[in-house]
Amino acid sequence: MPQQITISESPLTLDALWQHWIRKTAHALALSPSMPCGTTALVERFLTANPGDPRAIPPSQVVSFIDKGLENFRDALTFFYDQVAHSPDHLEVLKQMQSKQAAPNLLLFSPTQAAIPTLKEIGTYLNAHTKMLHLHEYCSRTQINYVQAVEQFLIFCHNQKLILNAPSVNTYLKFLKNQHEWAARTINLNVSALRFFFEQVLSIELSNETVPCEKARRPLPRIHTLYEVRKIIESARMKKHRIILMLAYGCGLRVDEIRKLTPHSIDLGRKNIQIGEGDKARLVMLDKSICIEIERFMSTLRKPRYLFENERISKPITARAIASMYDSACLKANISSQGGIHTLRHSFAVHLIQQGIDLRHVQELLGHKNSRTTEMYSCYCTKEPQTIKSPIAQLKLVTSQT
Repeated sequence: MPQQITISESPLTLDALWQHWIRKTAHALALSPSMPCGTTALVERFLTANPGDPRAIPPSQVVSFIDKGLENFRDALTFFYDQVAHSPDHLEVLKQMQSKQAAPNLLLFSPTQAAIPTLKEIGTYLNAHTKMLHLHEYCSRTQINYVQAVEQFLIFCHNQKLILNAPSVNTYLKFLKNQHEWAARTINLNVSALRFFFEQVLSIELSNETVPCEKARRPLPRIHTLYEVRKIIESARMKKHRIILMLAYGCGLRVDEIRKLTPHSIDLGRKNIQIGEGDKARLVMLDKSICIEIERFMSTLRKPRYLFENERISKPITARAIASMYDSACLKANISSQGGIHTLRHSFAVHLIQQGIDLRHVQELLGHKNSRTTEMYSCYCTKEPQTIKSPIAQLKLVTSQT
């Protein structure tokens, strides 16, 4: 007879219990995209080595499991006991381990120790890569893209028996270009991800000379007319959806910036929003029409952490939900949704420049680090040749009589 375990008044075999916790872990990870790849696999190994109810495992046994040299389990089990098993006792012990441990050495690899990555090392590399992305405060979407790009590269090197160096990177990029026929912009995203990984995790410099980027022609950003923007906003089904669309256009916010807005970042009195923190912080103006909508909306909330939260849990609304509401509004307004909700941010920039606002001010409002990024909008604001007057017109010359 298999051992019977009881959870929520229903008996489960060890195998069913194992599957129960793995399903809960997978569900929690789906709501936490910032967690590193391989977290589920680490939790699976822990539960396999420690069968039964994970809440009944002595915290000292968990510590012993991690101390066997499996330090990459610490973050995975901290997430598991915090978001899945909800065990304060285990969580406290794991957090004590983190506070006592000195800052980890994330430089796992030196140029003199070049070797073909093993499957075990790939997980360690990805874990360190994710930590460095967190440390440098990359947005969640960039973190996901960078981790996926590095994971595919490491697997490629493992399968092709390549060591981790610049020639291997070029071989991989050539493979992406020739075999998969990836666009230049996609390949350059991989270059950026691999350059960050090599420099921040492996302490190997990948210069533009050793690993050059592809020459990519930047497509013109898609924009909406004022009439189209109005139709899209007025087509929103719910008050929350309307405010999100108004913020995307009226403040030129990115999706991730909208997701992470908090009530404290909004100053209705001064009519502005603070986006970001520290050196990356910027102030964006709030139009009176948006202030009125936000004030009414906030009066219906019950001390939320984020302005727009998931309906079931106190976490920010997902990017997919925002994209879906934009698509629905465009469909109702009979306007193409190509380019996604980021099109409203593009439209915000172009319409400001068309008003005569200086590019430098537009750059600050958008939060662009490089002015060349903002300059791409100027192509929409050039005058027709027939409307441009030559400077000779200012001389007011008298017409010759001969």
